[in-house]
Amino acid sequence: MAGDKKGKFFVVENLQYSGIHIQHPNEGRDIVLGHWEARVIPHEEWVNSPYLDEQVEVGRVKTYFADKRPAPVPLLPPEAPSNPRSVRAIYQIAIGNTQIEGESFSTMLINLHPYREGVYTGDSESNVDTTYLKETMFPILKWALWVLNNFPRSRFKNRIPMIEKRMEEIRSLP
Repeated sequence: MAGDKKGKFFVVENLQYSGIHIQHPNEGRDIVLGHWEARVIPHEEWVNSPYLDEQVEVGRVKTYFADKRPAPVPLLPPEAPSNPRSVRAIYQIAIGNTQIEGESFSTMLINLHPYREGVYTGDSESNVDTTYLKETMFPILKWALWVLNNFPRSRFKNRIPMIEKRMEEIRSLP
């Protein structure tokens, strides 16, 4: 658990796409967080909580002290892709930190190339082609960039130039 008490708010942050539920150690209110959500919690209620400590140890959440309340994860506007697979990819590219065989899943998605296995798209029966990159991945990258630019709490602002470069590469595909 967070050791340095710097800041007036004690924050717990979900580090994954899936929601999380952490049982209160006594009779208080449980912690329920959506994807990458962060919330201020009472430090004195959660200090030495075996349930919270376990989630921190396995890397599902992190805790820290902050001077201000954490910014919420921006909700995509109505004009963004709304199918669950695209929404998940948008957030994974923008703020995800999943590693697959030592490589960042976010980077793998950003650099998706034609004819790579369709496993990254969720469709193991087909390959990624130029049409898929232009019609599906380009909007996903565009909205991932939007999330990064509108999420002050993001630790991955360094992905912005990578996304912009990839969007330019997709634009220039025949």
